[in-house]
Amino acid sequence: MNKTLIADSGSTKTHWVLANSQNDKEDYYSSGINPYFMNNAQIIELVNEIFSYTDKQEVSNVYFYGAGCENQDKCGIVKDSLQVCFPNANIFVAEDLLASARALFGNNKGVACILGTGSNAAVFDGNNFTSKIESLGYLLGDEGSGAYIGKQLLMDYYRKIMPLELRQSFQKEFNIKLGDVLDRVYKQESPNRYVASFAVFVSKYSDNEYIKAVTINAIDDFIKYQLGVIEFDKEKYELGFIGSISYYLKDILEQRLSLSDYKIAKIIKAPITDLVNYHLEFSS
Repeated sequence: MNKTLIADSGSTKTHWVLANSQNDKEDYYSSGINPYFMNNAQIIELVNEIFSYTDKQEVSNVYFYGAGCENQDKCGIVKDSLQVCFPNANIFVAEDLLASARALFGNNKGVACILGTGSNAAVFDGNNFTSKIESLGYLLGDEGSGAYIGKQLLMDYYRKIMPLELRQSFQKEFNIKLGDVLDRVYKQESPNRYVASFAVFVSKYSDNEYIKAVTINAIDDFIKYQLGVIEFDKEKYELGFIGSISYYLKDILEQRLSLSDYKIAKIIKAPITDLVNYHLEFSS
């Protein structure tokens, strides 16, 4: 029986859906697969572990959308790895932004935005991107993302800019030590994922004035440095958002966007359900 495997992979986690010709679906979950932080051997090991009880010979198509898959070289790392795991399958690998565009708009136009562990934005005409920013990663870009917010919280904590009461709560919540933080950021794998993990703090203290300022600044930077860079007509293109940050900061996001006359069509936490429907219904 031919099966289709569809994957939405951020830097933090990957959601896989395996569907057969009768539209029966099975969900699988793994850590994120990002070719900037993983090599072929690591990807192959992870995928084989996740699908150890699956007949991988039956998989005829794999659609993988992932963070870090913006160029041919990085896509090639993932594609070659998946081909080893699924030898009979046609492998399609593309950036996570395309997954967002297809999940949000199908074959219609719109501006696809990601606000999760990382961030991105691009103008989608229903088939291709007509304008998009260069992704600079969490060190140089990712404005508005979990990594962007987490980095700000860490800096403010150690520089004592964060109010004392919040600093005490932050320490109690994460029990962090500077040596451990620097080791995780500069020496270990997936530092962007680690830094983004601190962004959960904002949801617990969303009414705090300092937290409001941090989140507003992050969203405003996304608007300025990402939406403000790509070219589109605000009257003709609506925005769609995918990712945990956009989902949990929905009120602030809508408020800040309205100040600049942007229109939001949809905000969803994860694209996988709409993405699976897209492939099963529109790209047979």
